[in-house]
Amino acid sequence: MKKFWPVLALMAALSLTVACEKNNPNGGKGGGSVTPTPTPTPTPTPTPTPTPTPPAPKPETVRLVVNGESVSVKFVELTESGTYLICEVNSDKDLDYLTGNYTINSDGEFVLGNDAVLKYDQQASPTSFTLKKKDGKTVTGTANPKKATNLSADAKKLCRTWVITKTRVSITESIKANADFTGCNLGEIADFARNQGIEIKKDLSGISLLSITLTPMGSAIIQYSNKQMDVADCDLSAVDKGNLKYAWHDESAMGYEFTNGSANVSFQGENCLLSVSSDFTKDSKKYGVSVIFVLAEKK
Repeated sequence: MKKFWPVLALMAALSLTVACEKNNPNGGKGGGSVTPTPTPTPTPTPTPTPTPTPPAPKPETVRLVVNGESVSVKFVELTESGTYLICEVNSDKDLDYLTGNYTINSDGEFVLGNDAVLKYDQQASPTSFTLKKKDGKTVTGTANPKKATNLSADAKKLCRTWVITKTRVSITESIKANADFTGCNLGEIADFARNQGIEIKKDLSGISLLSITLTPMGSAIIQYSNKQMDVADCDLSAVDKGNLKYAWHDESAMGYEFTNGSANVSFQGENCLLSVSSDFTKDSKKYGVSVIFVLAEKK
């Protein structure tokens, strides 16, 4: 039995050594156990919420009807095709109009020809606006945007700027006569009417009707060679049936004599025929006058 003692003693020594190594992760070199220091978890940096960028202004068809009686500007109208119309009350309480073509600058402002610079929020209703006029005055306020309603194909075709290529005037009933004119020289037409015994007091010498612009918002803008302008509100709902109803903004407008407020509309190819008529009385005799404008789109 004595010969096994060295083996048992060696096995005992080995078992003690292994036990010490298991209790000491440093392999018995540190004299005790060491607890590792935990690595701190970094605090995440919050991601800032980006400020939404408002959409860039774009051409649109809208009428900004200005709120408040104290504001001289009554409305500003824009069309998607790039036309503008400004209506304001002058010092004599009459209506003045400015019209032309607009562009949009890099600051998101609508540059209304040489007349004014307009800025407003296209996403708001009502919207605040700033109108910087060419005379240096700035008009600010709020306005209610009015958008165009659904238009028929013929109404969309009618809404553009037209030039008058030909005018036909017919006088019926007690006076029977008709004449054709190149363009629309009002002085020539007035002379023709006077030759038929019709009294026209207004001096129209040298004045021509240059263009008629109809907008999807229902504005009719008539421009003359003497820089004057007439404006009417139109109902476009029956254009597909050949009828255009209108009402002058100013009762002293050039065409106010045509009081029935209705015009006939038809198309011949790319041309438009626009006719108005009215009845008159002279020396207890009635007669009718009809005027047909042959229109071509302004290029």
